[in-house]
Amino acid sequence: MNIDNKHVLILGAPKSGKTTLSKKLKTKYHYIIHTDDFGEEYGYEIGLYKLIEAIKNKQKNYYVLVEGTLGYRLLRKIKQENLDIVFNLILSVDSNPKLTKEQSILHKGNLNIIKNINDLNIVSVK
Repeated sequence: MNIDNKHVLILGAPKSGKTTLSKKLKTKYHYIIHTDDFGEEYGYEIGLYKLIEAIKNKQKNYYVLVEGTLGYRLLRKIKQENLDIVFNLILSVDSNPKLTKEQSILHKGNLNIIKNINDLNIVSVK
């Protein structure tokens, strides 16, 4: 898959292979941002705003490759607040990992988020 000259967002369930895919797709012109790092460091509310700030800063000089479970909330916030963050390609890792009950609930909630966002062109990746 060619991601040259594209800002990419990778979505998927916990343990679905988002990080592995980001490492495989990365080019020398891409900067990888792991959304989970922001949630873990700052908490998921403040972490989302720190993530947005980081993406805006990196998109000035790099193509960004963003991956992680906070990506769903990120998409919702971009639409709600009409933020100037653009993803040229949104990938969804289509795998069926074995999830804990908590992870399963989180992922179902994330899937509900994107159901309510119009005009998303999400490409499934196996």
